[in-house]
Amino acid sequence: MKMRTTIFAGILLVANTATASDHKITAVTFQRCTTQAKCSDIARWSETAQISPPRDIRVMATIVNSASYSDEFFLLTTTECIVTPLYAYSVADFERLKLGNEVSWSELTKDDDMRTFVLHRLRRATKRNVTLRVVNLQKTLRNSHSDQTDYMWPWLVRVTAILINRQGQTVSTGSGILELAPSSERTKGLTEKPAPP
Repeated sequence: MKMRTTIFAGILLVANTATASDHKITAVTFQRCTTQAKCSDIARWSETAQISPPRDIRVMATIVNSASYSDEFFLLTTTECIVTPLYAYSVADFERLKLGNEVSWSELTKDDDMRTFVLHRLRRATKRNVTLRVVNLQKTLRNSHSDQTDYMWPWLVRVTAILINRQGQTVSTGSGILELAPSSERTKGLTEKPAPP
């Protein structure tokens, strides 16, 4: 009886592992869209005075169902930023900041940073691109500091997608990071902490 129980538990473990690997978030990307249908992936957004940078950035997740059956899932989305004073870092420090060893990821208090919806009819053996959210970068910049004199800047925006099955189990997780580069006009003269007024 003990051997049967062990074999049965092993079969369940293999089945659960196979099921989890059948449904995957393969990418989370940021897109700049000039029209509803014409979009291109971006990894870095630059604030420039010469051109008008896009205000709204669409965040997409690519979800693959390689199973032999269709199913429905919950899709949970969270958004975090790394915010520091402008004088503390520069665009050369993006890779350091991504490690999270020096500055922690945090939520912007005024941002709608957690969303969830049902992913209906994820058909078998298909891939689907899903819009997770649209990030309004003007709001992100505004929400990253309490006033215009504290010199704070959101260097990185990270959006994480979590795929949850009907049993409440996480079957896949994926994240994408967008770099936000301030303009030279904004960082001019900020190589060290500004003197108090």
